Amino acid sequence: MEHVFLVAVEVNGDADREKVEKYLHERLPLDREGAPDGDPDGTYVESWWIAEDERYDRSDNDSAVFVIPGKQREARNLLRTAGLAY
Repeated sequence: MEHVFLVAVEVNGDADREKVEKYLHERLPLDREGAPDGDPDGTYVESWWIAEDERYDRSDNDSAVFVIPGKQREARNLLRTAGLAY
């Protein structure tokens, strides 16, 4: 069973944005072989991505679309009608 969580992380540092993002990448777990800590149920992080336009992870996942609160259904319908979403 797969679950997706949207999580925000605030990173503070004197370096430029790209260097700080790369610092964060190095600390995010990714283990496709299974749980590195021997978790008996096999839970592990399958993937992660940066959900915004400015990112340096060479991700094939595009940015998130943020809409006005309460307008999510309308935005989803517009994207579907335009053939831009499922």
